[in-house]
Amino acid sequence: MAPTAASAAYPERPISLIVAYAPGGGTDIIARVLAKYMEKYLGNNAAIVVQNKWKEMPWSDK
Repeated sequence: MAPTAASAAYPERPISLIVAYAPGGGTDIIARVLAKYMEKYLGNNAAIVVQNKWKEMPWSDK
């Protein structure tokens, strides 16, 4: 019996790359460079979205 369900291409939505520090710093810059490399390496029109979540971290001053 042939499978009837079609599987979607991976990934179905953008991949989130969480950065625990403020935008513009060294960690953020490295993450953005890495994201571009990952998109190319993963292929399949993969999208990596860099999200800076420094305010949610317990060590942040908020």
